[in-house]
Amino acid sequence: MSGASFFTIAAIALDRFIAVTFHLRYQELVTEKRVGIAKTILWLTSGFLGFAFIGISTHDSLVNIVFQTLGLLVITVTYLRIYKVVRYHRHNIQSELQVQNGKAIAIFRAKKSVINCFYVYIITIACYVPNIFASILLIVNKSKPSFVLVYYVSTLSICINSSLNPIVYCWRYREIRNIVLNTVKKIFCIENRVA
Repeated sequence: MSGASFFTIAAIALDRFIAVTFHLRYQELVTEKRVGIAKTILWLTSGFLGFAFIGISTHDSLVNIVFQTLGLLVITVTYLRIYKVVRYHRHNIQSELQVQNGKAIAIFRAKKSVINCFYVYIITIACYVPNIFASILLIVNKSKPSFVLVYYVSTLSICINSSLNPIVYCWRYREIRNIVLNTVKKIFCIENRVA
């Protein structure tokens, strides 16, 4: 599950990169069919890597370090590229604000979406980096109980990351927050009563 969450965060970063970089062609490039294919590949890859991780139990800490470091590096590079594109667009918008107001609004929405995804990125870094260091500690000395404890606590932080992401999205996106609130109201049969 944490692997799928990790890949989803990477896919969201890539999606926001495409939205900001190719904002005029986004609808053409990101279709429902392509998103479905990407989700299928994402889940199959996550499952395959989960089984591979179980099968290579003798080197699980090393595999863990490599995959998490590479994944975080890809996500970080993507967000750095997004930052550069947003900064470039912001500079252009300030100089052409009067001429192309519609384009400015579209770029502003994309920028807001990128900022919201950046919060998820920060939480992901905060949850995964301790596990990378804990895995390194286990490679150094597997018999030290404090290293094992740190590893298990950091593994729990990865699992918590999957629970924190929806909270961030509900906090930052009004539409998602309203849908969640309406769903909770329907589940618990709470009606809007006027006093």
